[in-house]
Amino acid sequence: YDGFAKVQMSRPIQFFFVGVFMVLSLSILVVGLSPKLTVLNYLYLLSYVKVVITLLKYIPQVVLNYKRKSTVGWNIWNIILDFTGGMLSLAQLLGDSADMNDWSAITGNFAKFCLGLVSIFFDIIFFVQHYFLYPNERGEENESWHQMQENALLRLEEEEEYDYNVLL
Repeated sequence: YDGFAKVQMSRPIQFFFVGVFMVLSLSILVVGLSPKLTVLNYLYLLSYVKVVITLLKYIPQVVLNYKRKSTVGWNIWNIILDFTGGMLSLAQLLGDSADMNDWSAITGNFAKFCLGLVSIFFDIIFFVQHYFLYPNERGEENESWHQMQENALLRLEEEEEYDYNVLL
C-alpha cells in the first residue's frame, strides 16, 4: 500500500487550499488592524466555525450508511473513541463549573459544549446504525483477505499432520 504517494492533488483542491490560506491570512490582518475586533473575539469566531464544520462532517457518513443500509467500510472503534472524547469533554466542562460554583462557564465556552453535544449526538446515531439497524451488514461475517490466508495455511498444516495410513 503506497498510501497517497501516487495521488496528485487536483487543481480545484489546490485553489481551494490557497483560497483558505488567503482568507485566513486576510482575516488575521483585519483582526490586527481593527480596534473593535479583538483576537479573543476572532478566536471565538473560529470556534463557531469549527462547530459548524464538525456538524457538517458527520452528515455525509450518516446519509451514506442510510442509503447503503450498511456500515461496511469504517471502523466502529473510531466512533467509540469519539464518543468517549465527547463525554469526557462535557464531564470536564460540567466538573469545572461545579467546582467553581459558576455555571456560566458552560455558556462562556459554548463552542466546547456544542462540540461535545454534536459528537455525542452523531456517535449515538452511528451506534444505532452499526449495532441495531444494520448489524448483519457490517462485513464482519465476511473474512478479510488476511483471515482467509491464515485459515488456508491452518488447513494445509492440519492436512500435513493427518495420518493418511489410517484409511488403509
